[in-house]
Amino acid sequence: MGIDDLNHQQQMSGLANKQPISHLTKDEQIAVIFDRVAAYNQTHDTSKPLFFDTETTGGGREDQIIEIAFCDSDRHVIIDTLIYTDRPSSPGAFKVHGIYPHELIGKPTFIDIQPAIVQLLKGRTLYAYNASFDVRMMRQSGHKLRLQQVEVKCLCKQFADFIGQYSPYFKANRYFSLSKAMAHFGVEHSNAHRAAADALACVTVWQGMMGSHHWDYCMTYHIKIQLCSREQSNLINKVALFYCAGIRHHLHTK
Repeated sequence: MGIDDLNHQQQMSGLANKQPISHLTKDEQIAVIFDRVAAYNQTHDTSKPLFFDTETTGGGREDQIIEIAFCDSDRHVIIDTLIYTDRPSSPGAFKVHGIYPHELIGKPTFIDIQPAIVQLLKGRTLYAYNASFDVRMMRQSGHKLRLQQVEVKCLCKQFADFIGQYSPYFKANRYFSLSKAMAHFGVEHSNAHRAAADALACVTVWQGMMGSHHWDYCMTYHIKIQLCSREQSNLINKVALFYCAGIRHHLHTK
């Protein structure tokens, strides 16, 4: 897929199939979300991975989700909603997402739609760019949230391994922002830091990596590393980084 095709998909495919529900009452919004999840599970291939993102009041242990979105690898946006909480956003968080408190009035709480989310995610592979953060925020915002048979994968970590820029200071591969990951594949990250746009951006990064020969080599090395001792893993990882760097140089100079 070319750069123009990726740009077109990012701009048109996912956001175009999202029907706004902001004009509905709170109860009507909740009903629509439940209906969409039920319809999706009945009509779509539930073996495909899901992608999600949250916007929050901050990153602390008491902070809450104020927007959440889920889409699939075909860019179908299944859930995209603002979430009501009476906890104000920190100045830093507001600077990132720009969501005003009055925009949350009349919106569902996370607990209102938690059963629909649990039903959507059951037995699925779930990607998020900063997975540990977003999953933690779901748990903080929910009530005894249990993700049933859900395999959570961190796209940020996978992209770091895909690029393979090793940091001696952190003794790990360097992490990159979602916007920089998008730019790597020649796609502009429009409407960044809104949940649906970021979830769809995750699809773009995932598709970009999956379509690369480099990805196959990196995944092979990570499987091998998991089967080795820590000392062996460190040695294999160093060899893998040099090897993948050579592949990138070859691909970039073709």
